[in-house]
Amino acid sequence: MNLIIDIGNTRTKAALFREQGLLIKEYWETPTIAALEKLIYNQTVENVILSSTANVPIAFEKWLKEKFSYIRLETNTPLPITIEYKTPETLGKDRIAAAVGADCLFPNEHALIIDAGTCITLDVITAEGAYLGGNISPGVTMRLQAMHHFTEKLPLLERSRESGGSSQGTRKTGIDLLGDSTESAMLNGAELGALLEITSFMEKCRRRFRPLRVIFTGGDADFFVNKIKTKIFANPNLVLIGLNKILQYNVRQLRQGKSKK
Repeated sequence: MNLIIDIGNTRTKAALFREQGLLIKEYWETPTIAALEKLIYNQTVENVILSSTANVPIAFEKWLKEKFSYIRLETNTPLPITIEYKTPETLGKDRIAAAVGADCLFPNEHALIIDAGTCITLDVITAEGAYLGGNISPGVTMRLQAMHHFTEKLPLLERSRESGGSSQGTRKTGIDLLGDSTESAMLNGAELGALLEITSFMEKCRRRFRPLRVIFTGGDADFFVNKIKTKIFANPNLVLIGLNKILQYNVRQLRQGKSKK
């Protein structure tokens, strides 16, 4: 049994895998030993991987090291894919894990991974398992916040993921080409602008990498998937799947090293 822990800026995800199968997944505001103990109660966990974009509590990591075979995803962590990125030390761990997840689910295929969250990342991994890099742009909510922050008279709008509009409920479901109010014009600039950016990038990648698998993940994935007509694949667990694959790869490497001795 593998324990996967992904500590982000706003929440922590934890999951249990048996081989490549996801068994349990939980979300926490902060990582605690008590929450982990509850998750793994009556489970036989041997290996753990931790990925973090935030500070990890010292006692929390110490407990993991003492209790399990522990790996923390770092720049020098061995990977089952190759990284062709000029600054690998600055490459986000979630982007690495998502690329490994895509390679795990769709081996020997070119893939475009679109992680639609706080930021929108668009990354390409080749059929040969080479991560080439990609683009980073503001997510929809960040775009709305920036318009309010940098322009005094524009309001701060909140989105409803269910309707694809504002939380005030004054906008119809879906996106019209032209906004007919300041609110709808701002929402169009954020939502339609992001949608057109993504679909244009998808088409350019499809012309360069044929055939191309397109995979969406992240909190806003459903919003975009519901509005894109071409064939795409969505998986909210892509990063967790990738982290589990990285853990399996390192455990195998470690066992092979011991057997040679």
